[in-house]
Amino acid sequence: QLSHKLVHLDLKGAPPKLSYLKKLIPYMKEMGATGLLIEYEDSFPYWGPLSSLAARNAYSRKDIAEILSLAKGLEMEVIPIVQSIGHMESSLKLKEFEEMREVPNYPQVICPTNNKTIPLIKTMIDQIIELHPGLNWLHIGADEVFNMGECVRCQAFMVANDFGKGEMFLHHIKKIAKYVKDVYDVQPIIWDDEVRKAPASTINKSGIKDYVEIMVWKYDPGIMADLRMDIWEKYMESFAGIWIASAFKGASNPDSFITNINERLNNHKEWMELVDMYKSVIPFRGITLTGWQRFDHFSVLCELLPQAIPSLAVNLMYVTQRQADHTALSKVGQALECNSYINLDLKYLDFVNKCHFPGSNFYEIAQRLHILQKDVAKMYANPHVKGWVSEYNIQHNFASPQHVEQGLQDLATMLFEVRKLKTDAEKVLSEVYDEYTVHEWLEQNLLKLLNDLTELHKTCLNLLSITNWPRRPI
Repeated sequence: QLSHKLVHLDLKGAPPKLSYLKKLIPYMKEMGATGLLIEYEDSFPYWGPLSSLAARNAYSRKDIAEILSLAKGLEMEVIPIVQSIGHMESSLKLKEFEEMREVPNYPQVICPTNNKTIPLIKTMIDQIIELHPGLNWLHIGADEVFNMGECVRCQAFMVANDFGKGEMFLHHIKKIAKYVKDVYDVQPIIWDDEVRKAPASTINKSGIKDYVEIMVWKYDPGIMADLRMDIWEKYMESFAGIWIASAFKGASNPDSFITNINERLNNHKEWMELVDMYKSVIPFRGITLTGWQRFDHFSVLCELLPQAIPSLAVNLMYVTQRQADHTALSKVGQALECNSYINLDLKYLDFVNKCHFPGSNFYEIAQRLHILQKDVAKMYANPHVKGWVSEYNIQHNFASPQHVEQGLQDLATMLFEVRKLKTDAEKVLSEVYDEYTVHEWLEQNLLKLLNDLTELHKTCLNLLSITNWPRRPI
């Protein structure tokens, strides 16, 4: 058994209401979670010189205290994340911090040789730790550093120190990690992707082993092939502790609104196969089940948390019990108070499964939208529509009424459903999120569909009103 089973709360740009988290976090504990990896980003209430980093709908200090008090009462570990080099869009997008960008036009990566960089990151860490007393670990990010060593100053520094990009990265991370450990006696963790290809000699020469633990992440198939034993041997030699990270949601497409549980379950099956194979030689600290809400600060919302609770429940059960057969999944369904068997694969989702858990109303909304989208796609693929309601037919008002009626016979029903879905989604989402997140989700997932179907309905009525057509050529 892995001693730590953390659930990742990705809060950036869309913090759930505190009232919802108060219901959800105890529920996560019941499902088998032992702690939380909290990625606040702009949802953290930065203050003073960093006040502009906090979104206008960020949590308050009191909110943070209540979350931590709840977790402490449940004996759940809390590990916050603060980015330290890559994924710093929430700060680097701002005018006051843009000079710290590694690449002037790209606000993703902070320049490690800018003399304002370390003070900024230290201040962010100071504020995070101040509001999280008693931390054992602090995650300092360090993943997906897409623009390392590209500015003139960094290139000169690399030449002067005989550094490659890998050495430059490790040099910077060691500074940050050393600060966290020396000043606060808190153990830093980093993501592993930027050191996965680095030679063990480079990592060991950097001296980073004394300061960081590593969290190895992979969310797509091929874990055994991509994370071979030589990589694990390097990590055991080079880092003080090893964590792993799977994904229970938000790891497929950046604009997905519903989680394919089967895909996520396969990810956990692969991870547990690796753990069971290597657990006698690799001292795994634990696993983080990540749940991404956005791929980065600028990306759209992705698979909101409430609709992914069934996926989280299924995968926590698998991580804990290594079971995902019919009996095990029936137990999960019973725990979630679902009225039918949990659908694992979206291609077989044809009927809404009603459940009762924190956020289950939105789980129903996501299912309804998925089914509606399938029905709309089927309508557009209908030969009567493709052959008689094409852009050409519409542009020239030239279509056979019988084919229009046959192709679009379900259009009015679909239009009614999408209108009702919009009303229901707005109400249900408001139970979990503020008005800004509600509007963003509706705009991203429903409004275009509503507009398209409304226009198509008008077009249909127009085509059916025509009783005489011109001679060719048109």
